[in-house]
Amino acid sequence: MYPRLIACFILFFINHSLSAQQNRNYFVNFNTDDGLPGNNLYCIFQDSKGYIWLGSNAGVSRYNGHSFENFTMSDGMADNDIFEVFEDSKGKIWFSSYNGNLCYFYNNKFHNASNDPMLAGNN
Repeated sequence: MYPRLIACFILFFINHSLSAQQNRNYFVNFNTDDGLPGNNLYCIFQDSKGYIWLGSNAGVSRYNGHSFENFTMSDGMADNDIFEVFEDSKGKIWFSSYNGNLCYFYNNKFHNASNDPMLAGNN
């Protein structure tokens, strides 16, 4: 019985060792030279569509795996310092900012206190 058990452990460790060698993770360090709006990142979030959102000290970036698309207050964000990004059940991407104001991205548009009565507090 013990030889079978030892053989099972050996096969497990060989298999685990081979699969670990095949699944190497590669990390790339991006910065402003690569398209980020700022080098100080506060948060990273992957949405349900697969985009990676990066909150920084100079706006937010949406990464599609190849390039960055950057957004700032000039695009409708509530602030450029973004500390948290999350997605709700309807697919809205929400941003929490340094100044405490919320905004969200939905249907390729930013919604903030100036264009969304709910965010302005006028229910």
